[in-house]
Amino acid sequence: MKPSRLWAASLSTALVIIIASAASATPPDAVIAPADTVTIEVLESNSDFVNRLSLWGPSVDLAVTDDDTGAVRTVSSRAGREIKLQITPYDPTNTVRVGGPWRSGPGARNSDGQVHARVTTVGNCSLVEFEDLDATDWAATDEPNFVDAVLHIYPSGPKPTTCPAP
Repeated sequence: MKPSRLWAASLSTALVIIIASAASATPPDAVIAPADTVTIEVLESNSDFVNRLSLWGPSVDLAVTDDDTGAVRTVSSRAGREIKLQITPYDPTNTVRVGGPWRSGPGARNSDGQVHARVTTVGNCSLVEFEDLDATDWAATDEPNFVDAVLHIYPSGPKPTTCPAP
Protein backbone atom coordinates (compact mmCIF):
# COMPACT_ATOMS: atom_id res chain seq x y z
CA MET A 1 0.00 0.00 0.00
CA LYS A 2 1.30 3.45 -0.87
CA PRO A 3 2.20 5.69 2.09
CA SER A 4 -0.55 8.20 1.21
CA ARG A 5 -3.20 5.43 1.18
CA LEU A 6 -1.82 3.95 4.40
CA TRP A 7 -2.01 7.39 6.05
CA ALA A 8 -5.61 7.88 4.81
CA ALA A 9 -6.62 4.43 6.06
CA SER A 10 -5.02 5.12 9.46
CA LEU A 11 -6.77 8.48 9.70
CA SER A 12 -10.19 7.03 8.88
CA THR A 13 -9.63 4.23 11.43
CA ALA A 14 -8.69 6.82 14.06
CA LEU A 15 -11.83 8.85 13.28
CA VAL A 16 -14.02 5.78 13.66
CA ILE A 17 -12.41 5.05 17.04
CA ILE A 18 -12.87 8.66 18.21
CA ILE A 19 -16.52 8.74 17.09
CA ALA A 20 -17.22 5.37 18.72
CA SER A 21 -15.56 6.54 21.94
CA ALA A 22 -17.62 9.73 22.01
CA ALA A 23 -20.83 7.79 21.44
CA SER A 24 -20.04 5.32 24.23
CA ALA A 25 -19.12 8.10 26.69
CA THR A 26 -22.79 8.86 27.45
CA PRO A 27 -23.61 7.34 30.84
CA PRO A 28 -26.73 5.23 31.36
CA ASP A 29 -29.79 7.03 32.75
CA ALA A 30 -28.37 10.32 31.48
CA VAL A 31 -30.47 13.23 30.24
CA ILE A 32 -29.22 14.26 26.79
CA ALA A 33 -29.87 17.80 25.57
CA PRO A 34 -32.04 17.70 22.42
CA ALA A 35 -30.99 21.26 21.46
CA ASP A 36 -28.66 24.11 22.45
CA THR A 37 -31.42 25.71 24.54
CA VAL A 38 -33.84 23.49 26.44
CA THR A 39 -36.93 23.91 28.56
CA ILE A 40 -37.21 22.10 31.88
CA GLU A 41 -40.85 21.80 32.93
CA VAL A 42 -41.91 20.69 36.42
CA LEU A 43 -44.72 18.13 36.32
CA GLU A 44 -46.99 16.95 39.11
CA SER A 45 -45.15 14.84 41.67
CA ASN A 46 -45.86 13.08 44.95
CA SER A 47 -43.30 13.56 47.71
CA ASP A 48 -43.26 14.08 51.44
CA PHE A 49 -40.24 16.36 50.99
CA VAL A 50 -39.54 19.60 49.17
CA ASN A 51 -37.06 18.67 46.44
CA ARG A 52 -34.98 21.58 45.19
CA LEU A 53 -33.96 21.17 41.55
CA SER A 54 -30.56 22.22 40.27
CA LEU A 55 -27.92 21.49 37.70
CA TRP A 56 -24.51 20.26 38.80
CA GLY A 57 -21.10 20.33 37.18
CA PRO A 58 -21.18 23.38 37.27
CA SER A 59 -23.77 24.01 39.96
CA VAL A 60 -26.76 26.15 38.96
CA ASP A 61 -29.78 26.61 41.26
CA LEU A 62 -32.91 26.60 39.11
CA ALA A 63 -34.91 28.26 41.92
CA VAL A 64 -37.68 25.71 41.58
CA THR A 65 -38.93 22.72 43.60
CA ASP A 66 -41.02 19.65 42.87
CA ASP A 67 -44.00 21.54 44.34
CA ASP A 68 -43.86 24.15 41.54
CA THR A 69 -46.00 22.16 39.09
CA GLY A 70 -46.13 23.92 35.72
CA ALA A 71 -42.99 25.99 36.33
CA VAL A 72 -40.57 26.14 33.41
CA ARG A 73 -36.90 27.06 33.25
CA THR A 74 -34.90 27.64 30.09
CA VAL A 75 -31.26 26.62 30.21
CA SER A 76 -28.42 26.77 27.72
CA SER A 77 -26.84 23.48 26.82
CA ARG A 78 -25.13 21.83 23.89
CA ALA A 79 -27.20 19.52 21.72
CA GLY A 80 -26.16 15.94 22.29
CA ARG A 81 -24.44 16.65 25.62
CA GLU A 82 -25.59 15.48 29.02
CA ILE A 83 -27.69 17.77 31.19
CA LYS A 84 -26.67 16.94 34.76
CA LEU A 85 -29.70 17.30 37.02
CA GLN A 86 -30.02 16.81 40.75
CA ILE A 87 -32.60 17.11 43.49
CA THR A 88 -31.84 17.93 47.10
CA PRO A 89 -34.60 16.91 49.55
CA TYR A 90 -35.60 19.25 52.37
CA ASP A 91 -38.18 18.85 55.13
CA PRO A 92 -41.71 20.17 54.41
CA THR A 93 -40.77 23.62 55.78
CA ASN A 94 -37.97 23.75 53.13
CA THR A 95 -35.39 24.64 55.80
CA VAL A 96 -33.65 21.39 56.83
CA ARG A 97 -31.86 19.19 54.30
CA VAL A 98 -32.92 15.54 54.73
CA GLY A 99 -30.90 13.69 52.08
CA GLY A 100 -29.13 13.71 48.79
CA PRO A 101 -28.30 15.38 46.62
CA TRP A 102 -29.55 12.74 44.20
CA ARG A 103 -28.14 13.03 40.70
CA SER A 104 -29.21 11.90 37.26
CA GLY A 105 -27.02 9.37 35.50
CA PRO A 106 -25.36 6.26 36.90
CA GLY A 107 -25.78 5.25 40.54
CA ALA A 108 -22.07 5.78 41.22
CA ARG A 109 -22.83 9.52 41.30
CA ASN A 110 -24.99 9.10 44.40
CA SER A 111 -23.83 8.47 47.97
CA ASP A 112 -25.89 5.25 48.21
CA GLY A 113 -24.62 3.95 44.84
CA GLN A 114 -28.13 3.72 43.36
CA VAL A 115 -29.82 5.30 40.34
CA HIS A 116 -32.13 8.10 41.53
CA ALA A 117 -33.40 9.41 38.18
CA ARG A 118 -35.25 7.30 35.63
CA VAL A 119 -35.13 8.76 32.11
CA THR A 120 -37.49 7.96 29.25
CA THR A 121 -36.91 9.73 25.92
CA VAL A 122 -39.31 9.79 22.99
CA GLY A 123 -38.29 11.88 20.01
CA ASN A 124 -36.79 15.10 21.36
CA CYS A 125 -38.55 15.05 24.74
CA SER A 126 -37.34 13.35 27.92
CA LEU A 127 -39.34 12.42 31.00
CA VAL A 128 -37.14 12.48 34.11
CA GLU A 129 -38.52 10.88 37.28
CA PHE A 130 -36.57 11.20 40.54
CA GLU A 131 -36.51 9.15 43.74
CA ASP A 132 -35.74 11.22 46.86
CA LEU A 133 -35.11 8.55 49.51
CA ASP A 134 -31.77 6.96 50.31
CA ALA A 135 -31.63 3.29 49.24
CA THR A 136 -31.30 2.23 52.88
CA ASP A 137 -34.95 3.32 53.31
CA TRP A 138 -36.28 1.43 50.27
CA ALA A 139 -36.83 -1.98 51.85
CA ALA A 140 -39.19 -0.71 54.57
CA THR A 141 -41.36 1.21 52.11
CA ASP A 142 -42.79 0.97 48.59
CA GLU A 143 -39.66 2.63 47.27
CA PRO A 144 -38.18 3.43 44.88
CA ASN A 145 -41.28 4.77 43.15
CA PHE A 146 -39.66 7.57 41.10
CA VAL A 147 -42.52 10.05 41.61
CA ASP A 148 -40.80 12.53 43.92
CA ALA A 149 -39.76 15.09 41.29
CA VAL A 150 -40.99 14.71 37.71
CA LEU A 151 -39.81 16.77 34.74
CA HIS A 152 -40.10 17.12 30.99
CA ILE A 153 -37.06 18.35 29.09
CA TYR A 154 -37.43 19.48 25.47
CA PRO A 155 -36.09 22.05 22.97
CA SER A 156 -37.16 25.59 23.84
CA GLY A 157 -40.28 26.59 21.99
CA PRO A 158 -43.61 24.77 21.74
CA LYS A 159 -43.78 21.58 23.79
CA PRO A 160 -43.50 18.50 21.57
CA THR A 161 -46.55 16.27 21.35
CA THR A 162 -44.27 13.25 21.75
CA CYS A 163 -43.42 13.88 25.42
CA PRO A 164 -43.82 10.63 27.39
CA ALA A 165 -46.49 10.56 30.09
CA PRO A 166 -45.39 10.05 33.70
